[in-house]
Amino acid sequence: MFSEKLNFLMEITKVQNNMLAAAVNVDASHISRLRHGNRNLPKNQTYLMPIARYFSRQIKVDYQKKIISDAIGIKNELPGDSEKLAKLLYDWLSDHTSGSDASVGSIIQSFSGIGQNKTETASFETEEYVGNNRYYYGKCGKREAVIRFLTQVANEEIPQTLLLFSDEEMSWLYEDNAFAKKWAVLLKNVLVKGNRIQIIHTVSRDLNELLEAVAKWIPIYATGAIEPYYYPKLRDGLFQRTLFIAPQTAAVISNSVQQKTDGMLNSYIDDKEAVAALSEDFNNYLSLCRPLMRIYNILNADKFKKLYIDFIEAEGDFISLRTNLSLPTMPKELIDEIVDDDLSELYLNICKSYADTLKCYTFTEILTIPKAEDSSIHPEILGIGSIKLTKKQHVAHINNMISLLKANENYDVVLSDTPIQNIIVLAKENVGVMMINTKPPYCTFAFNEQNMVGAFWDYLSSIKKKTHSRSKTIEDLEKFISFAD
Repeated sequence: MFSEKLNFLMEITKVQNNMLAAAVNVDASHISRLRHGNRNLPKNQTYLMPIARYFSRQIKVDYQKKIISDAIGIKNELPGDSEKLAKLLYDWLSDHTSGSDASVGSIIQSFSGIGQNKTETASFETEEYVGNNRYYYGKCGKREAVIRFLTQVANEEIPQTLLLFSDEEMSWLYEDNAFAKKWAVLLKNVLVKGNRIQIIHTVSRDLNELLEAVAKWIPIYATGAIEPYYYPKLRDGLFQRTLFIAPQTAAVISNSVQQKTDGMLNSYIDDKEAVAALSEDFNNYLSLCRPLMRIYNILNADKFKKLYIDFIEAEGDFISLRTNLSLPTMPKELIDEIVDDDLSELYLNICKSYADTLKCYTFTEILTIPKAEDSSIHPEILGIGSIKLTKKQHVAHINNMISLLKANENYDVVLSDTPIQNIIVLAKENVGVMMINTKPPYCTFAFNEQNMVGAFWDYLSSIKKKTHSRSKTIEDLEKFISFAD
């Protein structure tokens, strides 16, 4: 939502209504209405780019740059050039497609980094956060209540399942960098103690906000301790609510109207009967929701294998993003050389499904050809060990891809110069998306929420549109083989 983004930028840069109004030549009351959601952004407005340029000059210190790049969904540093940064902010504020692309890219980058960084843990003294207050006010109060809530949960001896939902304005979480870090560490401590989380995401928010939220939660999703859900129907957005509940411990609840949270009441409740009633309230809402994402690892590889087969058998155009060669493009004689019964059976099922797909639908692979010494197939998440190819097998595999390109117009290969490591992304238009991690801890995120599927499909399609022609791709593959020989 534009009002949330504008409010976020103003609070991060400490800009007042009258300062921005003077800079872009509008009335301060108009800025106030835009900031609090009382006025939508006009389609033919003329002041959005001046607003973006103004903020591009106010973003000066490192912590501002880090928080803003995270919010926009940019993995790398923000552009140093003021005009480039202004264009980036303009796209984000106006919800241009590039914003969704950036958010999807951030999700993929975050997913590819799973297992690469050690989990930061720390402990905080309980006395610093736990008090006897029942009422907390505004964003500062919510932060204090949440720290108290997580600290108490972390100190419980028996693990439990936390119930989390909020469709309120979320700047309380990310505008204070010290708090955001403390919150993240405490949440990790809660999960390390064996607690689990059921969270209901709000898909009625701006799509970019949903994608950004998913990107931030991915490292925690990968632990398998979180079950994400969403409510599939539209809501009017007039009244917002927060429910943070630990059924055995306490709850933090609040309500607001049209994202107005200044001075808002946050209640801290530790009466057991009241917490039980709130838990039932949450579960009533949860019963109307659907899973936002299903998470698989090697412990439930059999369940994933069934889902994978169902996915590739579903009708629809298909795009994959990967840094290794794929199983369905491997020639049959290579499978016979490898001689693994489980792999052979899986290969035959997959190849039949892909052959059926190519009769009516397109199948596009976006990939970077690995060096022969790094060539492997990674079906670990399917319960099968990694397959290391010899140089000769590697060349034979690429030759088979060239044959497929020449024989079937529905098969296409896009050679990428910017590989994303340790990940496979599979997308079928109007069907679903899978993200598969090919390094420990092996895991897969699968989802079919159509807004997210559409965003991923658009992202991958945009990469496809920037590519060379089919003949150029074949030429490049043949050159690669000639150098490999």
